Amino acid sequence: MGREKFHAFCELLDGSGWEIINAGEQEAFDMLADGLAFRAAIRGRSIPNVEVKFAKAELDFYTLDNRLEFVLNGKPLFISPLELQIAYKLYLGSSKDVQDAYHIYRLLAAYLDKGKLKAFIKQLDVESLARKWMADMYG
Repeated sequence: MGREKFHAFCELLDGSGWEIINAGEQEAFDMLADGLAFRAAIRGRSIPNVEVKFAKAELDFYTLDNRLEFVLNGKPLFISPLELQIAYKLYLGSSKDVQDAYHIYRLLAAYLDKGKLKAFIKQLDVESLARKWMADMYG
């Protein structure tokens, strides 16, 4: 992404009431160019926030190709597939992330593709943690 497109993206953020957290536009652009991510949030708040980064890894591209669309206040909001979110939260491994994974799993278990979830769990090498928190899935 060149500077002009990034500037247009920043204008879109600003016009939507969002801002880059703890960085100016140039610093955020440089972070992306260096392969890093930055966070953006509703102006004046830190939560909720989103991480902005370029896709690099196989799972990044999978997420973009298989994103889920929700409509929030009449506007589309895209998120990663729930099965990948759960596995990735387990991979991150903090107490909060594991609790988030468990909560998503319990709340939406009926809608999840258990085969995909198990595949992501295996790919991210978090099977032992998943068995502990989602024992019913492993029977």
